[in-house]
Amino acid sequence: MTTSTTAPTVDSMLALLREGQVVDATAIYIDGQWTSSEGDGRIEVFSPSSEQVIAHVAEGAVGDVERAVAAARAALPAWAATPASERADYLQRVSALLLERLDPTDLMDVEIDEACGVIGGLL
Repeated sequence: MTTSTTAPTVDSMLALLREGQVVDATAIYIDGQWTSSEGDGRIEVFSPSSEQVIAHVAEGAVGDVERAVAAARAALPAWAATPASERADYLQRVSALLLERLDPTDLMDVEIDEACGVIGGLL
């Protein structure tokens, strides 16, 4: 297990997707850092609107899951001790950051395609 020196960023991945390129994410995020997976498998990620491959991501192994669960368990006491109002503020900041990076047209394509599929199924 090694920490990746070329950690992907949300912005870099979104830029690739907007350009129609396939994202190649070889690292996984565990315990606050990007790290290589213990496995060597890859998973294809498909766009729900186009059904095209939009990314290849690392397939986690059992050891990766064990590390992630251990990290979550270790973080839980501090998170549980944090007042609910602070946890809510944190989650609202995360939501705001995600919305900042989101291009509304990214969702429009998915929603339109899903709606067409539902309507098509009714005809």
